[in-house]
Amino acid sequence: MYERNNIIKLVSLVHNQLSASVFRPMIRYSWYVADLLKDDPSEFRNVLEICLPSATTDEECDVHNCEETVLTTCTICLKKLCFTDVFVNYHYHK
Repeated sequence: MYERNNIIKLVSLVHNQLSASVFRPMIRYSWYVADLLKDDPSEFRNVLEICLPSATTDEECDVHNCEETVLTTCTICLKKLCFTDVFVNYHYHK
């Protein structure tokens, strides 16, 4: 696969994950800070808190028969996934 295709795939996956409803308060906060929204959206969880496992976590991927270490948590289905199952197998939600 060409490098260009990998970049497109990565951007697509990031956009898909950041479109999840769990990030709406974070996105609303950016509008608030830019003075484009009058109401403070209050507390929110950021990408690190939602997607990335703790440094001390040694969890395995939630995909059946996969024993790889978790890279990220899907913000839509909440599965904990390794690099192969996120990127190579293209874990995308429609």
